Amino acid sequence: MKLWNDYEGKTIAEVYPLRKLLWPEGRSAFFVTSAQDGAAEVIRITESLNDEHEMLERWRQVSAVRQANLVEIKTFGVTTFDGVPLTYAVMEGTDGSLAEILRERPLTAAETMQVAMSVLAALSALHAIGLVHEHLEPASVVATGEVVKLRSDCVRACVADSEFTPQSTCDELRRRDVQDVAVLLLQCLTLERQWTSAMRVPAPFEQVIRHGLDGTWGLAEMERALHPPVPQVVEQPPVPLPSSTVQAQAEPVRPEPMRGPARVQMAGPEAVLGVRVVPEMRPGTTRRLHLRRLVASTASGELVPRRWLLAGAAAFAVVLLMWFFLARSPVARPSPWLPAPEMVAPPAQEASAAADGSVAAAKGSGAPAAKAVMQPGWHVIAYTYLHEGQAAAKVATVARLHPGLNPKVFAPAGREPYFVALGGGMSESEAAAVLRTARRDGLPRDTFIRLYRSR
Repeated sequence: MKLWNDYEGKTIAEVYPLRKLLWPEGRSAFFVTSAQDGAAEVIRITESLNDEHEMLERWRQVSAVRQANLVEIKTFGVTTFDGVPLTYAVMEGTDGSLAEILRERPLTAAETMQVAMSVLAALSALHAIGLVHEHLEPASVVATGEVVKLRSDCVRACVADSEFTPQSTCDELRRRDVQDVAVLLLQCLTLERQWTSAMRVPAPFEQVIRHGLDGTWGLAEMERALHPPVPQVVEQPPVPLPSSTVQAQAEPVRPEPMRGPARVQMAGPEAVLGVRVVPEMRPGTTRRLHLRRLVASTASGELVPRRWLLAGAAAFAVVLLMWFFLARSPVARPSPWLPAPEMVAPPAQEASAAADGSVAAAKGSGAPAAKAVMQPGWHVIAYTYLHEGQAAAKVATVARLHPGLNPKVFAPAGREPYFVALGGGMSESEAAAVLRTARRDGLPRDTFIRLYRSR
């Protein structure tokens, strides 16, 4: 076979069907395959060049790490297909890569923090067992559910020895990994790969990027700057008060009638008026002390059980309401760095231009630009707009690129927001199938399904 596309529909090692080519990478290619339980997984196949033993050893080391932010390699081996020796590695499926997001927008500071902490944790685990990554780029950072992970199939070993690999070579490769982390964070925040003095990034990323690029910081320094340790607070035992003070507290102080200007004389830490000075509470013990005071103030007669019963009844009612509304309106789980669709109102000139363009696009493609009739049932929502013309323009674009998805303008309230829906009202299973098809065809990962009832 000459092209990787020719492998689609074939079976590797008599177990793993190659369903769809995801992307080629040199003498390797990545395909969608199916696990024994039917779940989608990713399989990498590589033409062997007498280095299959080295590749299998690297994958064996990675699969034994068990770090939460490394893509899991489930199994690997060697096989032959049409006389061509191949190595393969079966990995857990992913929901998308960071490169797909950065083609549309930069990340927020919170999203960048999640990427940074995940990549640093994964890379530290690799360096600890003598492996280097050398492919730290947005395409190597993926999402699996709500967890950000780093590709683990492309690592290689670097262990110093006295004959072939000096210690300085391994140290240099690790420094390059650290510099690549700094470049990755710069891309997340600015979409740029080159740092300039005019760039402004939020703290603490500026220090992490600058010191990572110049080689003065390692992974440990980066992690401490991004997530400084919380100081430990050691509770000191209470200092006993003098016996005279205790006796003064036990006996109530009877104020004398005021004659002339009121005078308050302070006697050490205690006031003559009988008010005890409460020492300042330390940050680590504020919550605990507050709970103790709350229990002491309510421990009287039947007041405690009655308040607990009222609080329990209120909590139970809140849980029932949350379950009711969540059961009626399930939504798709978002990706770690993809927020829900936001409705942004553009200027009036842009809105009118979008409306004119949508009419022209609809005429050219033959797709209707009018609102879809309200149909009760499950709908697949891909985009959200405040103006009908913008939604119609997007419908024309999606219809031209993906005519099988049957896009429509959908306004369940009869006004804004205007949705770009894929098809009309359908059953939940049908909507889920359309959602999978849309994501596979390249529509946004935050496309979701929702149940709309007739008004």
